[in-house]
Amino acid sequence: MNETLNTSQLYRALSEINQAIVRMDDEALLFPLICRIAVEHGGMALAWVGRPEGDKPDLTVIADYGQNEYLRGLKVSTSPDVPEGNGPTGTCWREMRTIITNDMNKNPRFTPWLSLASTHGLRASAVLPITRGGEIYAVFSVYSTERDAFDDTIVALLDEVAGDVSFALDNFDRRAEIERSRQELAAKEKHFRAYFENSPVGMTAVDVNGSWIEMNQQFLDIIGYSREEINHLKWVDYTFPADREEDLRNFAQLISGEKRSVTRVKRYLHKSGAVVFTHLTAGVVLGDDGQVIYIVTTVEDITKEVLAREGNELLGEILDNSLNEIYIIDAESLKFKWASLGSCRNLGYSRAEMATLTPVDIKPDFTWDEFKLLLDPLLAGEKTSIKFETVHCRKDGTLYPVEVYLQYFETTLEKVFV
Repeated sequence: MNETLNTSQLYRALSEINQAIVRMDDEALLFPLICRIAVEHGGMALAWVGRPEGDKPDLTVIADYGQNEYLRGLKVSTSPDVPEGNGPTGTCWREMRTIITNDMNKNPRFTPWLSLASTHGLRASAVLPITRGGEIYAVFSVYSTERDAFDDTIVALLDEVAGDVSFALDNFDRRAEIERSRQELAAKEKHFRAYFENSPVGMTAVDVNGSWIEMNQQFLDIIGYSREEINHLKWVDYTFPADREEDLRNFAQLISGEKRSVTRVKRYLHKSGAVVFTHLTAGVVLGDDGQVIYIVTTVEDITKEVLAREGNELLGEILDNSLNEIYIIDAESLKFKWASLGSCRNLGYSRAEMATLTPVDIKPDFTWDEFKLLLDPLLAGEKTSIKFETVHCRKDGTLYPVEVYLQYFETTLEKVFV
């Protein structure tokens, strides 16, 4: 085999390998392919790829082509503690460098395999490290039937082949990582999509220009518009007029980075014209460059709570300003839980002072036992209310007559007299 033929053949083999790597999608085909190309197009007598299995030091042939009868009796180790681990292949594995043997008869480290190689007419070899992720992954061994077959040019071409194969392995890993990331992202997106669409609160996303990216059905239900209708509206169309200025200010602060999130009570205008009270939280989503790419919001309808609170405040104001004295009494301790302002004014006590008293403290006509006896029919359910006349004693000791109406109420949370 002359030098020109060897070089020409290896150039062709390198080209074939590079083309194959570009087209290859299946890693399992890589090693068998480079072995076949090394023999069919590179002029080698034998080519094989090996690596240890698990923690075992012995190399296992995972792909080969050519005069593979030689491999049937081959034992090669990566361990330096045995003769089979101190040959070209074991040294290549440990030191991650190309080992050239241009005359097996003159290399004493090849002694364990010399007889076997001679039987099959093999006289020279090259062993090249194949790396993966910067670590040794396998060895690529090629053999020639001619001595001195591996000159500097041939070795450089073989090193390039090994480098291309290592690149291909890293590329497979990159593809696998990209695919894993894609699948993880798809799973997260599916999970988020399910949460987004089935969330008990409204959710929206807008870009830095305030244009809709998406919104869930719950948000649409809160404001009463369909998806098609809202796409033809601007946010000011369904924002309560008095809230628009604050919305603009908050949006500008989020986009500029002055704020990362905003929480507030925001009022929307329902399609019907009704005012909808919501608890809104808006936050920014940043890109890899740290810039805002969109804003997400959660919108919770709190209209019922707001109206209930306003109703309770109105009721409390009415009770406080009632001409009648109104009390709520704990059914167990008989201490006042609440007393109207009219009651406090009549008696001369503050609300804090009233919380330490019982009805017996302001009704001098009753002893403790007598008052409890009065309550028994209410507790037993025999009566729904009791009416009686007595006197109240002010903080200054003066008395005034009162007519008392007493009722008992029991809920899952508490038991009280009113």
